Amino acid sequence: MRTLAVTDERSGLLHRESYIPCLLSETERMLTQKKPLSAGVLHFGHGNDQPLDKRQQQSLEEFIQDFSGTFVSHLRQSDIAVRYGPHALALILPGATGKDAVLILEKFRKLAASGPLTPSQRPSQMAVGVAEAVQEAKMESVDVVTELINRLEKALEAARLAGGNATRVLEPPALSQ
Repeated sequence: MRTLAVTDERSGLLHRESYIPCLLSETERMLTQKKPLSAGVLHFGHGNDQPLDKRQQQSLEEFIQDFSGTFVSHLRQSDIAVRYGPHALALILPGATGKDAVLILEKFRKLAASGPLTPSQRPSQMAVGVAEAVQEAKMESVDVVTELINRLEKALEAARLAGGNATRVLEPPALSQ
């Protein structure tokens, strides 16, 4: 699936429109191989939900563009990086549990904080939302992806509301066997 997706030449990230097709493809693989699948979203900001002025917006966009190269170069071979939004990057983590995903994303938090930019040039916050896909053979892939995306968005929103450099994880719900 990744080979069919369009990658941004400068950043090495897949475009947003590749997000759901890649999740569907990896979900199919997860259900077939009975291996975990997790996803995470890293949202960069400057500490409040106030609109950014033009200079802050440009600074944040430059940071994300610069950080994307570092981000992509530190991925595992099976990981898939996607430009999720203007201030966010998504990571699809085949074979990773929710706990594994948190460790991987914390590594990226440290990379973002230790880059070549001065502290004033870096975003002051990085909220991270993480969710692990439900491994239910009776569910269709589309339903698994929809449920995963919904929990991932809730985890990210909880991390953003917590402020600072919060990480929130929503584990898959227990399903009846």
